[in-house]
Amino acid sequence: MDEKKKQFTLLEWLGYREFPLYEKARWLGHTLGFAIVAVAILMLVLAAYVLFQFTMAVTGPLEANGEAIRNIGFVVAALVGLPFIVWRAVVAQQQVNVAEQSHITDRISKAVEQLGAEKTVKRLLKDADGNPVFDIDGITPKTVETTEPNIEVRLGGIYALERISKDSLPDHIQIMEILCAYVRENAPASGAAKPDFSAPERPDDLDGKQLILSYILEKVKFFSTSGPFRKMVRSLKLRHDIQAAVTVIKRRGKRLRDHELAMVAEGQLTVVPLDLRGTCLQAADMSGGYFDGAQFDKSKLDGAVLDGAKLNRAVLSGAYLNVADLNKAELNGANLNGAELIGATLTRAELNGAWLIGAALTGADLAEAFTKLAAVKSTDLTECVDLSVDQVNSMFGDASTTLPDGMDRPQHWPQTDLEYEEFLQLWQAAKDKAGMS
Repeated sequence: MDEKKKQFTLLEWLGYREFPLYEKARWLGHTLGFAIVAVAILMLVLAAYVLFQFTMAVTGPLEANGEAIRNIGFVVAALVGLPFIVWRAVVAQQQVNVAEQSHITDRISKAVEQLGAEKTVKRLLKDADGNPVFDIDGITPKTVETTEPNIEVRLGGIYALERISKDSLPDHIQIMEILCAYVRENAPASGAAKPDFSAPERPDDLDGKQLILSYILEKVKFFSTSGPFRKMVRSLKLRHDIQAAVTVIKRRGKRLRDHELAMVAEGQLTVVPLDLRGTCLQAADMSGGYFDGAQFDKSKLDGAVLDGAKLNRAVLSGAYLNVADLNKAELNGANLNGAELIGATLTRAELNGAWLIGAALTGADLAEAFTKLAAVKSTDLTECVDLSVDQVNSMFGDASTTLPDGMDRPQHWPQTDLEYEEFLQLWQAAKDKAGMS
């Protein structure tokens, strides 16, 4: 649900947060703490004064102390009773909090149970040729019982976890970890489809402008929207429950994302809780999603729709993003070392400061992409689509970078094939100079 459509509680309507952000305005906490201590001292002084007055009234003249004793008694009763009233209120609130937390825990447990739901299905037994196998009578078809995921029940569990995440901010991190673990276990990269990605090969004896143009046109056609490469990947389907889990992750609101960043800033988390390493998300709809800092190492994202997705500082090293849609995606500072982006569309994508070391960019469309100080060591840029001279000049490479025919190597690049660590040092220095640390 969009953050603007969120239903607010009475307290939030009155201007109070359901879960205070204690990491903000820390000076206010110190001020309140000092005020509480001051009030406590004042009450102790007042109690001592009342006790003194009570003693004086008891020991004073009998004709004058009757009414005074009564009045002072009322004050003493109030002072003695006030802490107990406050304590009862605190205990009652704690009991409510415990009951609420217990209820949330039960909801999480029930939702997690739903994630493992399975059902038994009877299917016709078929031979090697796909023909039904019949019983001895030759009439009754044989069936076999198989167990498969109960998608409907699992969907209910996924959406229940999303609701809990919105209702209980302290449980948000745990729920994100549960959903990511669910995707890793139920959609591992080892189960990814392996379409035939064989593209036209560049002949060794290719010579002459006409032959080069013919080869390039054939390559572009292969990777085009209607080409066989894209059709193969687009034929892939992501299971409904996996797509639902990804959708819940991608659309979490600003309040939840801010909570994640606060946990990282306080050192309670080292990274945002989006561990999707080694997953199969081929053809997943991740458009417009928030995946800043997420981990997708060696994941299969072929054909994924990532238009407008936020992937700043995300780790996609060794990931497969062949023919993925990354139009206007934000990949600033993202790690794409060794990733495959064959035939991917990166029109107006932001790749500023991105790691593209050794990335496969054959047929990748970089029209109007922002590539300021993108690292392209050991990267072949010869077969990128719509790659401009300005884009190359804004990148950072060395002698190991292969440039398109007729394109000069930028003067500010190191002119030798640097060792990896030395290249990183020079690249970092260039980013520091440009204010991109």
